[in-house]
Amino acid sequence: MVSDAVVDALRRYRSAQPFQPFELVFRDGARAQILWPDAVGWHAVDDQLSYAAPDDSFIHMPLSNVAEVRLLDNPENAHTTVP
Repeated sequence: MVSDAVVDALRRYRSAQPFQPFELVFRDGARAQILWPDAVGWHAVDDQLSYAAPDDSFIHMPLSNVAEVRLLDNPENAHTTVP
């Protein structure tokens, strides 16, 4: 089931002005850092999430795999662990 809190945080962080990088934390502990607004997209009704990987490809997975969305403390050292 897709968390309303996750969807609300995605909307809020993606549309923030100015944009601040944020992180997706997955249920298995993996993380993905979103460094620009167009690097993530989702469709909550269909439980779909897409985000940019470090190699500029896009990863697709169920949105329900996201446990938390949070702002990055130190975006200069950004990296992504792919689940």
